[in-house]
Amino acid sequence: MPAHWLNVKFYKEAVSGFALYDPEEWLPTLRFDISGSFMAMPFLFISIVSIGLTVYLELFPEHQKAFEMPVDAHVMLGGALSFLVVMRTDASMKRWQDARGAWQTVFNCITNLAYQTAPLLKDAVSTEIFLMQLMAFSMSLKAFLRDTKVEKQECGPRMDWQFMRQLNASTCPPLQALKVLSETCRTSVPEDGKLTSAIFDEVSEQIRVTNHAVGTMTTIKTTPMTKGYVTTLRSFLILWLATLPLAMLPKYGWEATPVMLFISYLFLSIEKMAVAIEQPFGDDADDLPQEQYIMEIEESLLEQIPGHEPEPDDDEEDAAPHWRGLPSGMPPGRYYMDVPARGPMGGPPPGWVPSHA
Repeated sequence: MPAHWLNVKFYKEAVSGFALYDPEEWLPTLRFDISGSFMAMPFLFISIVSIGLTVYLELFPEHQKAFEMPVDAHVMLGGALSFLVVMRTDASMKRWQDARGAWQTVFNCITNLAYQTAPLLKDAVSTEIFLMQLMAFSMSLKAFLRDTKVEKQECGPRMDWQFMRQLNASTCPPLQALKVLSETCRTSVPEDGKLTSAIFDEVSEQIRVTNHAVGTMTTIKTTPMTKGYVTTLRSFLILWLATLPLAMLPKYGWEATPVMLFISYLFLSIEKMAVAIEQPFGDDADDLPQEQYIMEIEESLLEQIPGHEPEPDDDEEDAAPHWRGLPSGMPPGRYYMDVPARGPMGGPPPGWVPSHA
């Protein structure tokens, strides 16, 4: 295994902090948590109001008429709030999905450049530099989206730290990395007019698509949800939850208190989830595991290092396959010679040409 551009231990530890789970298992996904000021403060306020009114009305039942409110009004307002909460959650989820899609676009473009362009450069040194710069772009993009810089402890022995420092000094490191990639391609293409033009056109197109994906991520990162929408939703949500005891206590008494607390927890949890996924580029459990994406990119790029060959299977039967038989749909004839496959990637031996009977 060749040396890494990443500090693999650092990235694996970072990935372990994200909410990775098996969707087929129920127990790990069951959780009731009110920790953190976002949930604790409003939930504590609603709880105090609900329990306080319950105690007061139990001690002074003659005052129930003064606090009684029609249930129909709360039912109508609750329906409207539910609609607004769903819209809020859908908007946040769309941002999360768009961010994930943009990262997939970046992954596709980087692997296309690594598999199609890097092997066509004029020498092994140019290919190695090009692959390193692709990896540096991925790392700088993650840091840029989190408003940080790439740290030296993130880099493995294969990464050029001086080059990474130059990217860190840029206003927008990912775009600077794309510029350097374009320059590397321009100076490293082979001296063949048609091939040079084809390579540079392909690189330019992949960089354009990558830049568009970076722009999508930047838009999500720098554009919060509309303040007026959020403030209106939260104001009426707190008002509705705080006055809900007035509609339920006169009829249900103590039995209404736990029900109101569960309703409060449900609505506040949904709002907390919407806030968590509204900005998906952080390092919280519900954010995108960007370290995982970068490690997957590195796995693909390492295979393109000059001289790298995949390790063969130890199974003797699989290690020495024979090319024989007639492909489906081919006309009759002896197309495959009965010889061991000794060529690269398990193919036929070098120089072997299919023969016809």
